[in-house]
Parts: sequence; C-alpha cells; structure tokens
Amino acid sequence: MQVLAAAYGPLLLEHELVDLLKQIPLPVSWNYEKLRDILTTASRLIVGDGENQGFSLIHPRLNDYFQAELAKNPAHQRQVHEAYLNWGAAVVTCLNQNQLMPDSCPRYLLDHYTDHIAAVHLEPNFALENYWLPLLEGGWHQAWEAYEGAWNGLLSDLERVFEVLRQYNQACYERGERIAMKLAAEVRCALIRASIYTLIQNIPAELVVNLVEADIWPLSRAERVALQFEPKKQVDCLFGLAKITLPSDNSRLLQQILIITGNIHDDEGLNVQILTKLVPHLVGKPDLLREALSTAWKLREGNFTEVLIILAPQLGSKPDLLEQALSLVGHIQDKYYRSRALIALAHHLLSEPVLQRALIIVENFQDKEYRAQVLTILASQLAGKPNLLQRALTIVENIENIQDEENRVRALTALAVQSAGNPDLLQRALTITKKIQGEKYRSQALTRLAPQLASEPDLLQYALTIAKNILDEKYRTQALNAVENIQNEK
Repeated sequence: MQVLAAAYGPLLLEHELVDLLKQIPLPVSWNYEKLRDILTTASRLIVGDGENQGFSLIHPRLNDYFQAELAKNPAHQRQVHEAYLNWGAAVVTCLNQNQLMPDSCPRYLLDHYTDHIAAVHLEPNFALENYWLPLLEGGWHQAWEAYEGAWNGLLSDLERVFEVLRQYNQACYERGERIAMKLAAEVRCALIRASIYTLIQNIPAELVVNLVEADIWPLSRAERVALQFEPKKQVDCLFGLAKITLPSDNSRLLQQILIITGNIHDDEGLNVQILTKLVPHLVGKPDLLREALSTAWKLREGNFTEVLIILAPQLGSKPDLLEQALSLVGHIQDKYYRSRALIALAHHLLSEPVLQRALIIVENFQDKEYRAQVLTILASQLAGKPNLLQRALTIVENIENIQDEENRVRALTALAVQSAGNPDLLQRALTITKKIQGEKYRSQALTRLAPQLASEPDLLQYALTIAKNILDEKYRTQALNAVENIQNEK
C-alpha cells in the first residue's frame, strides 16, 4: 500500500509493479500470481485490474494516510523512493543499450520517472550522472516516440534536464568550481531540443492531415504532433483534422483550437482571424459558442466587436448566450464599439427580457447619436411589445441635442412604424415630434409619421396642428402636404 501511495499514477501489474517491488529488499518474494490475487481482492482499498487499468489507491485520503505511515519510517521511505529511481534507471539503461525495445518501455515511467527524480532531493552531481543525463541518450527518445508518436513528453523531460543542468552549472560557477561544470551536457541538451523543434516545424500541416485520412496515422498521434507546431500552424492542422473526423472528435478538436487561441497573447490579429474562421463550425455547439464568446472578450474592445459581429447569428436561438453577450457589450467602454456590438446583436434579440436588457444598455449610452442609431436598428424587434416601445420612445424623447436631431428623427419614425395601430404610442410619437427644435427635422418627422396615422383621424388633426406651427414656409408646406394627403386618401 505504501508503494502505491508513493506513486504518481496507476501501476500495471506486469512489467511495472512486479518489477518495481523487486527493487525493494523484502522478506518475501512477490510474483505475478500472488500479487494479482492479493490486489484484485482488495477492492475496498484499491481500484484497477492491473491489466487494462493500473492499480491505485481508491481515495486520495488513503494516499495521505499511507504516505504519513511511510514517513514514520525514514529508512523504509528512502527504500521506496529509491526503488522507483532504481527501476527507472535500470529501464533507461536497457533502452540505451538496446536490451529493451522502445515500445516495451513501461508507460508509468514515461509519464512519471522524472517526477520521482525531481521529488527526491539528491546530491546534484549524483542525480545528474545517474538519473538525468542518461535521458539524453537515444533509448529514452525512441521510447517516447514509440509511446506517443510525437515528442511532447520528450521535450517536457528535456526541459527538466536542461533546467537541472542550468542550475547545477550556475551553482558551480558561483562557488568557483568551474572544472565541475557540465557545460557540454547543457549545450548538448539545448541542441537536442532545438533539433526536435526544427524537425517538428518542418512537417507540413497538410501532411499530418493526409496521413490520418489515409489511415497511416491514428488521430491521437496527429493531434500530439499538431500541438507541437507554432500556434497558427497548430490551428491550421487541427482545422484540417476536424474536417475529416467524427462529430465527437470534431468538437474536441474545435475546443482545442479555442484553447490555443486563448493562449495567444501577443497577436490579436491572429486571434481574430482564428475566431472568425472557427465561428461557422460552431453551429449547434452551445458550449463551444460560450467558450468562443469568453475567448473573444479577452481581446481589445475593437477586436471583440469584430468577432461578435460574426458570432451574433449563431447566438440568436440561444437566450442564455445572448444574455451573456449583452452583459459583455454593456461593459464596453468605447461608445463606437459598444454601439456596433449592440447593433450586431439587435436583429437576434427576440424575447422581452433580452430586449429589456438591450434598452437599459442604450439608456446608458453617453453619446446620444449612438443611442438613436441603435434604437433605429432595434425598433423592428419591438413590434407587438408596447411596454418596450414606450420605453424606447422615452429614450428618444431624451435626445435633445440639436446636432442629433437627424438621428433622432430616424429612430422616432422607426419606432412609429412598429407602433401602428396603437393610438397611445402614436400620440406619444407626435408629442416628441412637437418638441423637435429644428423645423426641418420636425417637418421630416411629420412626413414620415403621417402614413402611420391613416386610421387615427384625431391624431391626423393633431399632426396638422403641429405642422401649421412650423414657421419656415418650405418645411411647413412639406409637412402639411404629407398629412393632408393621408387625410384625403382616407
């Protein structure tokens, strides 16, 4: 139990746990059959079958308990930790001497051998000579390639070796022990890493996709190789793989693209390019749409707005996503981008709650020109919703700057069209029209409102009164003609 508690992951029985226990001096000898019988009957403490799933303790608290028990006996604790190291060192030696085939290397060691080396605080030179430096030989490299068909794990191990060498050489230099420095090993490690990176970057993304399509490579290997490319090439490769895979794999690959995009912090142009390319593939995938929205929000406001314009049609049937998008739009500081973002969403806002939220955002616009522009677009979504139309008319009424009158008239008439058949709303629109200071724009508003008053004789008369009070003859004549023409038609 204490051996399992010291593990970083499940251990298979054959070639892993059996070989590991051989490294510990014990009064009894553990063979495969005896271990299997004991461990498979200990289901209250252990999970796994040792073949398809490695053995591990069933609960983290059991790990804590047995580790605490192990710590009470420092000599035995040292034996257990040394067993992992000695087992790993023996396997690495066999790999380097071609006494063990690369595809026979225990998976546990590939995943966790360097964790064990790092966890045991050994004398640096001893650790390097006996455990770290042998990993630079070809056997460990071949084992990683046989295991994953790529070099992710190997590069991670090489990163650890390089860091240990760097720290060791730095300490030697500071102590004046330059003869003890292992500069050649540090340079060698750096060259191996650079060679692998160069090899990876020279693989065309199209080749990886073609190898999967031709059933030469499994998808898992292609993914691992793709994730070693530079970000843009990663995305191109994963897009190519997503096109030729099953729906379940497709969603996972698209999510991986989103993760990669979120980790690009120094090229927002690339972020926008990737997200724009990705959005059409997210139809029917609400979780990925939500993630895409969150990823886009990390960008600058202008770039977020560009992505939201592309995203908006996909959000139309997802009220919760529209709510999320509106919430984000409400936090955009730049008035231009906030209005563009809201306009992009406007055509897709259908339910009263989200429209109410949109009107609150419009009310909070400091720039009344943008307030009017958004209302003009939003008006068509307010049809049949008198309470919301009333609120929108109030917003229009509060636009009093003479420089904004033209946009105000557009918003007012757009709302009046949706108010047709509702005398109260139309009368409110006329009252707002009466308050318009510029006679040109007051005349324009009456001209555009007149058709909506055809079935409302009292309101037509009210419109005539407003028109007659226009002092400028030209604009008064235009307004009177528009209203009288509607009266005559009636």
